[in-house]
Amino acid sequence: MNSYLPHPDPPDPVFLPSERLFHRVKDEDVEGENVLPSAIRLPDCSVNREKYALSPEVALQGYEDEFSHVASMCAGDLPIPQTTEGSITWMFFVAHDPLVDNYSHTEVRLKKSDQSYDVKRSPRGAVRTTLKLLLAEKMTVIYP
Repeated sequence: MNSYLPHPDPPDPVFLPSERLFHRVKDEDVEGENVLPSAIRLPDCSVNREKYALSPEVALQGYEDEFSHVASMCAGDLPIPQTTEGSITWMFFVAHDPLVDNYSHTEVRLKKSDQSYDVKRSPRGAVRTTLKLLLAEKMTVIYP
């Protein structure tokens, strides 16, 4: 059972640029060692942080029937901010978001650069497609 209740311990906001983030991925969202954009959820892509995960495979626990791969990227290797035709700049950032049964739970989040993060704000259309591709290109399948 996976719980989406917040963990009682406070989040750890410090990420070293080299800290790996582990993302669970479905078979159909993998091409060789590459992650396809269809595996990316915006504005919040769920990952586990290396600092608190016992192993990369922990990302699969409780989801084994649906997911079979783990991809990795580094916290310091997020896509650079992207400015759209309407002069809206979207930026990725990492936020430790521990859950009661998973202290390593983290999200790679997307927000407008001039606003605070809001799960209800997400780009649409071609901008969304481009941002999903940019984040997917930062990930490499490491398991199995």
